[in-house]
Amino acid sequence: MRTRSRVVVGLAVLALVVLAGCAGAGAGVDVDVGPLSFDDGALGPVWVSDTPANPGGSHHPAVAARADGETYVATGFGDAGANVTCSFVVLNGSGGTRWTRAIPSDACGTQPTGDATFGDVNGDGRLDVVWATHERRLYAADAASGRSVLNTSFPRGMPFVRPVVVDAPTRVVLPSMTGDVWAYRPNGSVAWHRSFPDNVRGQEPQVVTTASGTRALVLGTTGGLVALDPATGETLWRRHEPTRFLRAGTLDGRDVLVGTGQNAATDGAHVEAIAANGTRLWRHRSAGTGTLAVGAVGRPAPDASARAYVTSTDGRLTAYDLATGRVVWNRTLDRERHYVPPPTLADLDGDGNRSVVATTGHGPMRAFDAASGASRGVWGWEDEDVAVWAGLRSADLDGDGDDEVLAVTTDAQVIAVGDRE
Repeated sequence: MRTRSRVVVGLAVLALVVLAGCAGAGAGVDVDVGPLSFDDGALGPVWVSDTPANPGGSHHPAVAARADGETYVATGFGDAGANVTCSFVVLNGSGGTRWTRAIPSDACGTQPTGDATFGDVNGDGRLDVVWATHERRLYAADAASGRSVLNTSFPRGMPFVRPVVVDAPTRVVLPSMTGDVWAYRPNGSVAWHRSFPDNVRGQEPQVVTTASGTRALVLGTTGGLVALDPATGETLWRRHEPTRFLRAGTLDGRDVLVGTGQNAATDGAHVEAIAANGTRLWRHRSAGTGTLAVGAVGRPAPDASARAYVTSTDGRLTAYDLATGRVVWNRTLDRERHYVPPPTLADLDGDGNRSVVATTGHGPMRAFDAASGASRGVWGWEDEDVAVWAGLRSADLDGDGDDEVLAVTTDAQVIAVGDRE
């Protein structure tokens, strides 16, 4: 683990107790950055991972989970340079490397892995990390030791979104961007397989439960949402709005999905809320070819109503009431930028009142009061060659009650950012 006040810019912030972030392509550059002021404190780098600098990074999230008082941060690193050295890396909660897995050079590139996830694959009660590579292999390993738990191949396709680990019965479900979905038993045999004509690239797949107790694995595809029985692969319901980003939350104790996407046929983007049984609750459409990206669904404060937070390629951040779809507030991030990753919710000082943190592709990163939209701070950088391509996330990495944000830089380093006071 290293600390530094000069960080490689290009932040992609991660999240939940499974979180995500990813790096854009381009060379990392050290630049002077100031701390993001937050209330009376200061938000800035807490640690920088000890991973070696490597041009290329990844367009996929790093993910994190905490178990038995230990934190695990996992991501795949690509390579756009001459060395062609790609790897999958698991870090500890202070940025030190726990273990790594090399990815063969013929499967190396800017996106050698899809998104990763955590779960208990073999039923031993220990946390496992699961990832797939462009070798067309699906792996699972003990998060602490790196001991192999699952190593199997899939016949075609390319990993993009995260695998999903479900129990009762245990299945590791791997969606392929090219439309295939495989479910594996813990021994690596195939439990079921489905093939769809659409790309499965909605980040992230969600498992929700209906009011009657039915579980549904919901995938975002270029043809719309598809809900499957995770045990059998049977289709439970479908909707037909293309979905690029997908999140889940709760409304009056019931699971609700929020999806965003762009419909090429109608030349417009949309955000919609869907009940776990597939019933649409509300929808907003916008004209033009820009992308809307939902990044977080939740309560901004313990006594507040749930909201969905969405960015758009015109540089806007919007908070929607989850029950009605009413726009609660919106803010301008940067009108000159043309890529805005999904935002995240974070309780940065542990007081229960959350901030929503968002960034344009080239910064700056901005924090807003999630309830009112009031500015909580800005942290910018000056290097136009470095960008943020992945959605922002947050999690309490050290168990102290304050959320930290994780960032994967374009030179293959992970930065933890938090309130440093």
